[in-house]
Amino acid sequence: FKKKRKKYLYWSAILLAIIFLLRPPNILIGVFFLFFAESFSHFLLTFKQFKKEIFMCGILFLITISPQFIFYYLQTGHFFIWSYGNETFNFNDPQFMNVLFSYRKGLFIYAPLILLSLLGFYYLFKKNKFQFCVMLLFLSISTYIISSWWCWSYGGCLGQRSFVDYSSIFVLLITFLFLSIKKNYLKVLFFSIAPFFIIYSMVLSYQFQHWIVSWDEMNQKKYWAVFMKTDPEYEGLTSSKGLFSGTEPYQPVSLKASNNQFLSAEYGDAKMILANRNISRGWETFNLINLKGNKIALKADNGNYFSARLDEGNIIKYSPNELKQWETFEMINFGDKIALKAYNNKFVSLNGDKLYANSECLSGPEFFFKLAYK
Repeated sequence: FKKKRKKYLYWSAILLAIIFLLRPPNILIGVFFLFFAESFSHFLLTFKQFKKEIFMCGILFLITISPQFIFYYLQTGHFFIWSYGNETFNFNDPQFMNVLFSYRKGLFIYAPLILLSLLGFYYLFKKNKFQFCVMLLFLSISTYIISSWWCWSYGGCLGQRSFVDYSSIFVLLITFLFLSIKKNYLKVLFFSIAPFFIIYSMVLSYQFQHWIVSWDEMNQKKYWAVFMKTDPEYEGLTSSKGLFSGTEPYQPVSLKASNNQFLSAEYGDAKMILANRNISRGWETFNLINLKGNKIALKADNGNYFSARLDEGNIIKYSPNELKQWETFEMINFGDKIALKAYNNKFVSLNGDKLYANSECLSGPEFFFKLAYK
């Protein structure tokens, strides 16, 4: 728009065509071209001046994308193939709040610097209202399309990968934000806050790579349970299907038996609680639920409760998903150790690597170390 050279216009048409072939919705970047016109009158003047060239750009665009559709026709007999099967856009039900603010994949939750960058609109509004409107229109339409995809979480990824292509736009907004800051102490504050966003992003990346943050199953409880945590004991925790279910507060613990092994609710038909793990992970983590009268319940990774099966020789399993009398225990504290008394008024005791509610008194096998997550 400044140098008004024809070759730039032609190259723009070719690049736009390539962008369309790579990811069709990104053709919206064509709207952002108006941003560089600086005013609507300047855009109209340029459009009138280059009518023929713009027509040629349309021809170049079609020529560039045509091989893809020719290949489609030669292979299938159709010029256009929807390669996503039954997957489609739900334009009548865009998931704006989920895409932007949800703990599952919210853009502003997992990339809060982008939320801060929106303050750059203030500078843009004061500097050039036309550019402000173009930028706002471009991001609004893009967010609408992204939010309308049937799978708004976009599968296995950290945060909203659908906005990665827009990184340069948000960098531009951050630049505008910095330019709007006139006082030196505010600039110092700006650069003081920035490292925290960087550290937060690095921790999230580490968590994602080590299964501390689930790829597509995060919620509010899971997010705060592992917030900024990097210890190995948190690995796999948020992949739990039932540990974070229910309305009770989340209070994760691990229990180490007298054989120095962690209790584990390993998946299997027997649903046994076994003291056979030397490392605490998801199966070795339980939600400790406080009940009335110094009673507790322990919820395992699959959402079932510890239960003293009085009809199966008093063995401890994690079979029921309802909290009843057999699923309640009295927890007795002895410093850094605890003992558990079952509904039959007998202590839970270790026998081999299995647990039974059959002990009348307290000795070594009846004690457990309770390790609370911090």
